[in-house]
Amino acid sequence: MWTVGCAQGTSAGKNLSPAAIENDLRRTRWIAGAVLLGDSRPYPVALLSVDPDDLPALAAETGINPDVPGWHADERLRSVITRDVESVSARYSPPERIRDFALVPEPFSVESGELTPTLKIRRDVVARRHAAPVDALYPAP
Repeated sequence: MWTVGCAQGTSAGKNLSPAAIENDLRRTRWIAGAVLLGDSRPYPVALLSVDPDDLPALAAETGINPDVPGWHADERLRSVITRDVESVSARYSPPERIRDFALVPEPFSVESGELTPTLKIRRDVVARRHAAPVDALYPAP
């Protein structure tokens, strides 16, 4: 899988550096965690998390209820996050742009094994833990 700061390739042959776009995503208002995936896939996708401290304000803005299971898949929330993703993606060349994303219910953490103690992303762990939502972001063959 990808490692932070290393160029990786899509199945279309485009090398990508995930760290830049992940950092840009994390600078947006609502996105606290971002992991770009797509090594050997046709295009890049992202797994995103919301900062738990910002969740009450985001819930007030979108009308979601974060106490309800599946809150992270609510279309109202997705539309707000989509604006941030599209804004960031527009700064990159077409092959680098995020084509789709999924929100994860919990932030990426050291405790879950998704981050190293120095807070670097463990892409292989993230990809394994969230394989079903990532696979759903790509059309069936």
